[in-house]
Amino acid sequence: MAFKITKTKVIVAVVLLIVAFIAFSRANKTQEQEGVKTVPVVIETVTNSAMAHRLFVNGEIKGLNQADIYPDVPGKVMELFVQEGQYVGAGQVVATIDRSQVGMIYMPATVTTPISGVVGKIYVERGRTVSPAVPIMFIADTRVVEGVLNIPEKDIGHYKLGQDAEIRTESHPGTVFKGYVSRISSVIDSLTRTLEVRITLVNTGNLLIPGNYADFSIKVKDIPDQVMIPYDTIIDTIERKEVFVVEEDESPLGGTIVNDDPQVPKTINLGTARHLVARERIITIGIRDGEYVQVLSGLVPGERIISLGKENVVDGIPVREVPKRTMEALEGKTHAPENGNDTEPAQTPDSPANDAE
Repeated sequence: MAFKITKTKVIVAVVLLIVAFIAFSRANKTQEQEGVKTVPVVIETVTNSAMAHRLFVNGEIKGLNQADIYPDVPGKVMELFVQEGQYVGAGQVVATIDRSQVGMIYMPATVTTPISGVVGKIYVERGRTVSPAVPIMFIADTRVVEGVLNIPEKDIGHYKLGQDAEIRTESHPGTVFKGYVSRISSVIDSLTRTLEVRITLVNTGNLLIPGNYADFSIKVKDIPDQVMIPYDTIIDTIERKEVFVVEEDESPLGGTIVNDDPQVPKTINLGTARHLVARERIITIGIRDGEYVQVLSGLVPGERIISLGKENVVDGIPVREVPKRTMEALEGKTHAPENGNDTEPAQTPDSPANDAE
C-alpha cells in the first residue's frame, strides 16, 4: 500500500518540530541560567591569638562560714524561735531545752548560734529529746561561699593561689559566677589521692545554696600565638576531626549563581570567573578555651573554614558565602516553612519578580 503525503500530515509534522525546538531552547536557557550549583554557607577565618589553658572539675558549694548548732545539755526541745531560711546573728537564741527530770526542776537552757547566717536546716521539732552530741539545726553565711574541689594528683602542679575561676550550676543555666583560688591544702588524701582546693566567690543575690553541685573552670595559664578556630566548625567523627576549608577554583561552566541579597539581582553572571569550593581537611586539636579550640596541625592563620551550613557540604562542592543572619533565616525557613514551600524564598518588595537573564 503506497504511503501518501497529505497537506494535513505536513502541517502536523511542522508543528511538532516547532514544539520540540522551543522545548530544547528553553532547556538550554534554563541550564545556562542555573550555571554552577552552589551551597550557601557561613565562613570563619582561622586566627592566631592567645588562649587560656583551663582545667575543668566538679565540686560542691559550701558557706564560707557554716556550722551545725548543738545544745549544751541533754533534754527536750521546748521552743524553736527561728524558721528555715531566716537570717540570725551571732549569739542569737534560737531554741530552749527543758532539762528537767523526774523529781528535779531546772530552768530552761538556751541554745545560741556561734555565727551569723541563714538557717539552712532544722533537724528537730518541739518535744524531741536531744543531747550535746546531736545537732538541732544548720546555719550558713551565704553572702560569700566556697567551692570545694578534690583535685587529682596528676593536676596538682597546675594550681596556684589567686587563679581566676568560673562557676556554673544546673540550677542557674547561662549564669557564670566568678571566683578565685583561695586555699590549697598541703596534704593529699591517702584514700582518694586528691588534694583539696577551695574557690571563694561572692554570692550575689544569694543564688548559690550550700550543697549545690557545680562545674568549675580554673584558668591555670595563658598561651600566646595559638592557631584558634570556633569549636562548632569541627566535624567530629570517632576516628578523626575534620573541617571544610574554602578555596577558590575556576568555574568550568561559567553561567550564573543564585544570590541571597534581595537588594541585587537574584542571579549573578559568573562568566569564566572563579568560585569558592569546599575542601575536606583533617586537623589535630588541643586545648579548648570556651567557644574556641586550639589547632595543633592542619590549618594556618588566614585560611577560611565553614561554620554554618557544613552539614550540607561534601568535598569539592561549590559554595557561596552568605551572612550569618541570612543563613539562620534560610535554615529557619527550611525547618519551619510558613507558606508550605521550603525550596523557594519568599518575594520581598525590593526583590525582582524574575531572575536576571
